[in-house]
Amino acid sequence: METINEIEFKLLITKELLNQIKEDYKNCILKEYSQTNYYITHPILEKNKYMLRMREKEKNYELTLKRPSDVGLLESNIQLTYEQFLSLKNKDYFDNDIFSLLKDLHINLNELNQDLSMTTYRVDIQMKTGILSLDESHYLGITDYEMELEVEDYHLGLIEFKDLMQHYQLTYISNTPSKIKRLLKRKSRN
Repeated sequence: METINEIEFKLLITKELLNQIKEDYKNCILKEYSQTNYYITHPILEKNKYMLRMREKEKNYELTLKRPSDVGLLESNIQLTYEQFLSLKNKDYFDNDIFSLLKDLHINLNELNQDLSMTTYRVDIQMKTGILSLDESHYLGITDYEMELEVEDYHLGLIEFKDLMQHYQLTYISNTPSKIKRLLKRKSRN
């Protein structure tokens, strides 16, 4: 299991602004791709502000657990084979480091809920301090647009993100709600 400290700044934007930023930074685009997140929920995860998901991206599969940290989030990832990915989608859970952490929280794996997914079309752009991702996300009948700068240094990243905000006449106070929070909010309205 690989664990990293994820530091990112994110803001919901319009489709027009996403396209403008993409055009303005077209010479810095690293790649474009789609990914689907399959979120796994449980009341104990929500209470602890944990996020658990499986991700399918370019025929690669991973299981990710995100947990609060002093700065950003602790993100633990396990690479999955396609067969393991299918097993998890079918609620056939197998031993791994992430599920061991869940068992330590007294979560019965059979009580995990897997009814939420989101497909995102992403453009990754190389910036000075990290990677700027422009996301078009589809879930529960809606589409939203987001820009997210993932960095290693919080302070330098914040400066670059605020400069970007100023350039596009945007205001940044704090991160927009995460994808899973937006998805859960939308689900509660349905």
